[in-house]
Amino acid sequence: MKKGGSRLERIDVVMMEIEYLPLYIGTVALFVIMILCFVDVILSKLFTMSIPHGMEMVKYLNVVAAFSGLGYLEMLDRNVTIGILQQKLPKIVQKGAILLSYLCGITISFLLAWRGGVRALKEISSGTLSGTTSGFKIWPFAIYMFVMFVLVLVSYLWNMVR
Repeated sequence: MKKGGSRLERIDVVMMEIEYLPLYIGTVALFVIMILCFVDVILSKLFTMSIPHGMEMVKYLNVVAAFSGLGYLEMLDRNVTIGILQQKLPKIVQKGAILLSYLCGITISFLLAWRGGVRALKEISSGTLSGTTSGFKIWPFAIYMFVMFVLVLVSYLWNMVR
């Protein structure tokens, strides 16, 4: 899309730029996962040792990697739809199904963002490690998930507008 254009097109460009940042964060998370796994395998096979709590770190980095692209995919209209079924329905029912899918996505994104925000605030205020054995705090991951679901929510709302 051109940077000139209508007001909606300019907002669309800004939304896409906002959605790129989590993609880069997810890419870095995947790279770190790859390095951790590679080094852990080399250490375990050659030196019979491993990275302490390496797989636990990979578990939390997978959360970052998995949720980083949700808002971006929604902005590209790559949300989950049942295209084969929708094509056979009358146009009015198709539009209703699309609206229903957006409303469901908005509801789920809102609930998950709210839950993630409450959990992040709870963990920050209590100082708990939330069951981790490695000793690293997981509240940054809870905040990240909250932000990602807020971005997905905004993406759904923006896609309904455009």
